[in-house]
Amino acid sequence: PRPPGGGGGGGGDDDDDIIVEDNAILSLRCPISGQICAIPARTKKCTSLAVFDLDTYLQLNAGVRKWTCPHCGAEGRPPDIVIDGFLTRVLGVLRARSRDGKSTSVSRVEVEPSGRWRPLAGDDGGPPGAAPPAAWVETEAMNGVVLGLGGSVLHVPPELRVAEPGDAAATADVGVKPELPDAAAEGVTLEADGEETDEEEEMRRAVAEARRGRPPAPA
Repeated sequence: PRPPGGGGGGGGDDDDDIIVEDNAILSLRCPISGQICAIPARTKKCTSLAVFDLDTYLQLNAGVRKWTCPHCGAEGRPPDIVIDGFLTRVLGVLRARSRDGKSTSVSRVEVEPSGRWRPLAGDDGGPPGAAPPAAWVETEAMNGVVLGLGGSVLHVPPELRVAEPGDAAATADVGVKPELPDAAAEGVTLEADGEETDEEEEMRRAVAEARRGRPPAPA
């Protein structure tokens, strides 16, 4: 079974859904930065369910030019990167439930084959066992989480928000990722000193398109 979550990165191969055959514990932390992923992504060749943060991965490899998955070592150049639509929705809900509506301390979630999921006990900032297990979020409810281009979350339904009384996040749409600028504006550059080669130009274009959440146009 495949938890729902596609269609959030512009269609086609822009995002990818995880396939879970048994209950799985998924980490939301990027293995590169150690921080909660802003945009969870993986490479097409990676066989695991693990993700990394898209921007962190692009920024690192723009400098070292290795382009390998930090989990399995498989090649992962910009055209090979897919945004995980399911975990993007999960993170959108978790951020909407936070006090500021923009961040979350939850680093792991449990996912059922049906697509139901819940934060793991102790991953909400409190010690393990301090609170009863979190309630499951039903598969159908996640269909109301609207994704935009490039891994942005445009809307989280009010019924999925468990905000503090008076919290602005209870009534306002949650935008967890601003409009994505060009890679050059973000300081990501792949050109060496001197004249840019055809390969470097192609890579620059691929990075820019990966940030926007859609496949690169043919050269």
